[in-house]
Amino acid sequence: MAFTLDAFLLLPRSVQPLLQKRKAKRETSHKPTATNKGKTNLIYQPSPLTSTVITNCKTIHNYKPTSPMRNPWVQSVWSVVIQGFRPYPLQFDREIITFQDGGISAIDWSMTEDDDIDSSAPILIILHGLAGDSDKAHILSVCWEAHQRGYRVAVMIGRGCGDLELKTAKVYTAGDTEDFRAVLGRIREKYPRAALYGVGFSLGSNILTRFAGEEGGQCPLNGFVSICNPYDFHEITSDIPLKSKVLHAFISKVVMRKQVKKLKELGCAGKIDITRKVFTAEKPTICENDKEARARGFCESSCVSYIPNIEIPGLFISAMDDIVCLRKGFPIEKIEHNCNLMMCLTEFGGHLGYFEGLHAHQWHPEVVMDYFDTLERYFNE
Repeated sequence: MAFTLDAFLLLPRSVQPLLQKRKAKRETSHKPTATNKGKTNLIYQPSPLTSTVITNCKTIHNYKPTSPMRNPWVQSVWSVVIQGFRPYPLQFDREIITFQDGGISAIDWSMTEDDDIDSSAPILIILHGLAGDSDKAHILSVCWEAHQRGYRVAVMIGRGCGDLELKTAKVYTAGDTEDFRAVLGRIREKYPRAALYGVGFSLGSNILTRFAGEEGGQCPLNGFVSICNPYDFHEITSDIPLKSKVLHAFISKVVMRKQVKKLKELGCAGKIDITRKVFTAEKPTICENDKEARARGFCESSCVSYIPNIEIPGLFISAMDDIVCLRKGFPIEKIEHNCNLMMCLTEFGGHLGYFEGLHAHQWHPEVVMDYFDTLERYFNE
């Protein structure tokens, strides 16, 4: 017998809310959620490109974390702990890039002892996260995987990051794509015949995504991968749980201390926190209590509004348990509605972790390079 609206209204009031709750649950059950069986959730529009990716990128379908690492905090912390314990046979040749305002960035060209790469070989350009560098485990693992597949690798080092000197008060920030645009121009000038691919981590993935949206159909990249993207700074920093607030405070105090020191050496006095680092490029000492400016800056710096304008292939990889870039900010519908993009959601992984297997190696390098290899074959056939 059909359950009509009239019949519903005749039910006792105590029963109606329960049925409404069950109905709402059924209506939202189509929304992507990761499973605990190691399967990833892929969000995309059916197309020849996405079909090719799904068929050829075998690694994209499954991620099962190392058993002791189902906790996102363990994943995230372990990605920092293993640095130095797993040395890759890589060397970096640093090229300094000087900008018009006097500030500097750098390109760390990754090399191995057996490198014999043709000038037309595809180039992988890596953007690190907040206060990152080329020595991070999640970056080194991608560099190594890319070298095994014949790619040239360039890691962009942001202003004041790592051991790079800070020449001006402008720092590495999520809302600025001009530095990346200049670095990309230098790489194109040096290797005019090479295909260019980009991969960004955390804050760097926000810059990469925003850049792709700003460039639209003129984007010089052939494709990109975004890993642990914050997407929407306002969303992930509003009404967050206490432990996330503690984490943000830790990032502000500890992770950013080198940048803070460098800024103070330039005469930028005052307390500098993670929010200012994220949304302001020119005024790192903006008033902490200026909530309106803070909210406006968050919106202006976030990449989420640029996603509909992207016209090149892109893959977004995000963990549902990310402790920094919270799932409440995931722009699933925007990505799903853009036929050029795909999203891979995993249940576990933490922030920049993604460890799997008995020896706890990282899962994402193979996924990244499988995706780019697929694009190479797709566009060259």
